[in-house]
This record gives sequence, structure tokens and C-alpha cells, in this order.
Amino acid sequence: MKRHVSLFATLLLSGLFLFANTSFAGEYKIGVLAKRGAAKAIKKWSSTADFLTEKLSGDKFTLVPLDFDEVFPAIENGEVDFFLANSSMYVTAQVKYGSGAIATMINSRQGKSLKFFGGVIFTYIDRDDINSLADTKGKKFMAVKESSFGGWQMAYKELLSQGIDPMNDFASLQFGGKHDNVVFAIQNGEVDAGTVRTDTLERMAAAGDIDMSEFKIISQKISESLIS
Repeated sequence: MKRHVSLFATLLLSGLFLFANTSFAGEYKIGVLAKRGAAKAIKKWSSTADFLTEKLSGDKFTLVPLDFDEVFPAIENGEVDFFLANSSMYVTAQVKYGSGAIATMINSRQGKSLKFFGGVIFTYIDRDDINSLADTKGKKFMAVKESSFGGWQMAYKELLSQGIDPMNDFASLQFGGKHDNVVFAIQNGEVDAGTVRTDTLERMAAAGDIDMSEFKIISQKISESLIS
């Protein structure tokens, strides 16, 4: 019992989001949704695995980057012991596999703690023909993945609420697989508009991958819960 409590407390402090069945055998795999690619996921989360390995003597934690399509199979097949994914995936995993939450991750942006996130619908700055959601009708649109909470599902709901059926009203609906792919597709003119989760553009700009001034948010809404 003491061993389980110690492990739970340490994982709680680390900010791991979800819990999958594990035998507490001494070697654990942490599945992480690699929403911006495996390399970025490893860079961001490897320190967490190292921290747990260091703090829990005799135990070893290994990071397993997972694409959107790989998360649920990894859980179902017992390939990971713990996993970190988006809120939508958590609810699905809870219902289908009985996973339970250990802790909710609090994101950080510009030194501020954020308990919420959203999605943004955007286009290239020179697209004078796209200034509202209604203007996306008949255009080529790209999202991240059907299972991406901030990179599709939030935008999908907003579009439907505005009377836009993405399955029928767009010239094409594509999925880039990663948030960065959507941004680059709009930058390169491959699609007319797209959606990614909040803070994607800011993080890519901070890394020097893009210039924020090249993009504009369509029908921007600012929630106090997202900036406070």
C-alpha cells in the first residue's frame, strides 16, 4: 500500500494526466500524445520520465510518443502503463477502458498558468476574402485530426453552431496529423484556412518556425478563462 501511495503522489506532482492499468512491476511506459510530432514530445516530456526514474529508486520510466491514431490501441493492448492525452481522449478512455485521472496538467503560457485551452480558426494574413467563418464555405480547410480536441473538435462545434457543415460546405476537408502541419499548409497556400489548438501559433513563433504576423484569426473570441 505504501508503495502505491508513493507512486501516486510523485506522479501527481509531475502533472501526468491519465492512469492506465499497471502491475507496478518496476518498469513503466508513459504514453504521450505527440500532437506536434515525436521529436517535440520527447524533448518536452523526457525530463518527466527521468525525474520519476530518479525519485523512485529501482523503477524505470520510459516515454512512448503516440500519434493520434496510436493512443487508444496502446491503451487497449496494454502497451503503456500511464498516458497523457487531451481531454476528449481522457473521457473516451475512461468510458471504454476504465482509465482514471491522477492529475490535470496546468499549461503555461508566457509565465502564466492556464487551466483551460481552446481552438483557433485562422488563415493567411493576405486572404482578404476570408474574414468570417461564413467565408470559409467553398474553401479548402485543414484540421489536425478527428480526435484532436483543440485541433478539430472545438472548431467543428463552432462551425456547426454558425450553420456551416464542414462535411458538405468546404471545397475539401483535410487532416494534417500534426498541429505544425496545418500551420505550414496555410503558410504555403496548400489550404485556405484551418484550425489548431490555442498556443500553437505562439509556441511555433517563439521557436522561430513562423512569424505570427503572417496569420490572422477568423472571428476571434477572447475568453477570460483562457488568458487569466
